[in-house]
Order: sequence, then structure tokens, then C-alpha cells
Amino acid sequence: ENAKTVDGVDGDVIMEWNTPHGRCVIGGTGPNRYYGDFAFILDLGGDDVYDLPPCKPGKFRFIADLSGNDVYNGPIASGVGCVDVLVDCSGNDVYRGDRWTQGAGCLGVGILADFSGDDIYTSHWCSQGAAMLGIGLLYDHSGSDHYIADVYSQGFAYTKGFGMLLERAGNDSYRAGWKYPDDRWPNRAHLAMSQGFGYGMRPWSTGVGTDGGIGLLSDVQGDDVYDAGIFSQGGSYWYALGILHDRQGADRYSAGQYSQGSGIHLSFAALLDDSGDDSYDAYAWLEQGNAHDWSSGCLEDWAGNDTYRSSGAAQGCGFFVSFGYLLDSHGDDRYYCKMSDTTDSQGGGNYIAPRHSGSLGMLIDLGHGDDWYSDPRAKPGEAVLKSHEGILYDDGVPEKK
Repeated sequence: ENAKTVDGVDGDVIMEWNTPHGRCVIGGTGPNRYYGDFAFILDLGGDDVYDLPPCKPGKFRFIADLSGNDVYNGPIASGVGCVDVLVDCSGNDVYRGDRWTQGAGCLGVGILADFSGDDIYTSHWCSQGAAMLGIGLLYDHSGSDHYIADVYSQGFAYTKGFGMLLERAGNDSYRAGWKYPDDRWPNRAHLAMSQGFGYGMRPWSTGVGTDGGIGLLSDVQGDDVYDAGIFSQGGSYWYALGILHDRQGADRYSAGQYSQGSGIHLSFAALLDDSGDDSYDAYAWLEQGNAHDWSSGCLEDWAGNDTYRSSGAAQGCGFFVSFGYLLDSHGDDRYYCKMSDTTDSQGGGNYIAPRHSGSLGMLIDLGHGDDWYSDPRAKPGEAVLKSHEGILYDDGVPEKK
């Protein structure tokens, strides 16, 4: 059929029709720009630009782009009171948004699936797999991709939400934070609440609160870089669950306080890395398998020659009636902690007299690796029992052949 022009589209359109749910179009193989209100878009190819309005509450929108280096601006895959789905099949694409975009759901479902290409995702907040009272999902199948957001993104879930960022393959980079300063660390720390973070509504002054959601960031393959501020990288707060899971690759993690497997205030969190020579850096206390206030948190690394650097109350720390642990299964590993007193770190706990309860922190290294610790009490093949309910255990030096 001959191509034709359609209101709300710059470029050629092969077909247009109306349904009770809204307008539908099929775009041609050339470059198009879509800016109208559509319920269905199928684009056959070309380098396209999408400047679409938000999907209306109570509606359903489906967009599929088969090929081309495309640009998506604004609220794409934004399930705010609706179901909004975007599928991009190939091309090096750019996603630019503000809030509630790139796989976000609030009282609805937002899904973004990109199947190939080296893509760039940038946004402000509540994006890149984020949800509150809904479901938000971002899935990227392949390519070396870049994810940049300010806050509440990259596998984030607020009250009763499920937010997930699932990345299958490629050497990817994730960056979250650096916009909203946190006064606990002036001129240094910024709020992130991203990269596998679950968050609940704590009843501070009003007395009204509710449990949080499930935030998950999962990367299957590739040498990846994770950079974030405070509250991030497998963290949770107030009846919530946060998980960052990386299956393969030599990865680098850098974050601030309450990060890298840190459960806070009646919640659970985990950072899980299955393989690769990884490095973990955290600069602001309470990190790397830490739990605080009736919570649990863990960092598990199963293979590789790994390096851990932290500030304190870290690397397997139970704090204020909690249980936190760091488990490293194989490899030659290094554990650095800034604090000269490692009572609360590298397998540290404490006893809180007003609560008449203690905590348990554990650092356990297995696999008979050639390991090093800041704590001078560490001895291969022996368990160190710390006075405030902590355990540091290394199973011994490599076996001689």
C-alpha cells in the first residue's frame, strides 16, 4: 500500500486505523517522528524519534520498533494508572526522560524491553525499573549499555511495588545519585536509593506507614561498573527487600553509606556476585554485608580474586539487634577497613543494653585462598570470636600440591 501522512506522525505511515481503545499506526522503513496520542505503534525501520504524550490513566499502549537507531523522549513505558509497553528490537538507542519513565509503574504497569544495541538511558527519578503500588520492568537483552539516573531508579521499589532492571549481556555501566546532597556527609554524599533498593514508608511524625516493595537489579553477563550514592546496591529500608545480583564478569562497585548488601529498619537486603575478579568500595560506614535495627543484610561473592574496601561497621556487621554477613567462597581476596578498631567490622556485632539484645556479624572466607585482612587477629584455619558477638573465619591457606 502506498505510504501516506497521518496527523501526529512526521514521515511515512503504511496504515492507520481507529479502535475503541485509540488510534493505531504502522510506520514505514524510513525515519519517522511520532508525537500524537496513539494506542498502538508498529514501526518497521529507520532512525525514529518518539516524543509521545503520557499514556492516559485506565488505558493500554503498545509500541514496537523493529530496527534503527532511535530516540525516545519523555514518559515512555510509563505505567501511571495504565499499562504502557515499549519493545525495541534492534539499534543503538537513546532513552531520555524525567520521571516515571523507562519501565516504571504507579497504580499500573510499565515495561520497556530492548533486544540489541549499545543503548543509553538517562532520567531523573522513579525510572529504569521502578515502581510504587505497581510494576516497573526494564529488560535489556544485549549490548554495552549505560544507565544514568538521579534517584529512585535502576531496580527501585517503594510501597507495595515491584521494580526490576534485568540486563542480560554486555559490559554495562550504572550510575545513580550525585544530585541530592545528604547532610550526614556534607559536600561528599548524595542520595541514590537505586540499584536494587526496596523502600517503605516509615511512620515518623504522622504515625502512618506501610511496608515497602521489592527492588531488584540483575545483570547476567559482562564486566560491569556500578556507581551510586547513599542507600544503594542491594539495600532496603522499612519492611522491604532489595537485591543486586551480578552473575558473571569482573565488576566494580562503588557506593556510600547503607549500601552493598545493607538491610535497614526491619528489612532484608543482599548483594550477590557469582563470579569474576571484583572490587567493592564504600566510603561512608555501614556497608558490605551490614544490617541495622532489627534487619538482615548480606554480601555474597562466590568466585574470583576480590578486593573489599570500606570505612567501618562493614564487611559482615550486625548493628542494633541485627544479623549481617559477608561470605566469600573462592579466590585470593583482600579485606581493607579504615577503622583501626575492627570490633564492629570484618565480622562484628554489638550488644544494645536498652533493648536487652545483641547482634551477630560474620565474615567467612572459604576456598583456601591466599587472603589478607585489616584485622590482625585473623588467622588461617581458625575462627576469631569477637566480644560483641562477631565471627571472623578463614578456612586456611591454599593446599600444597
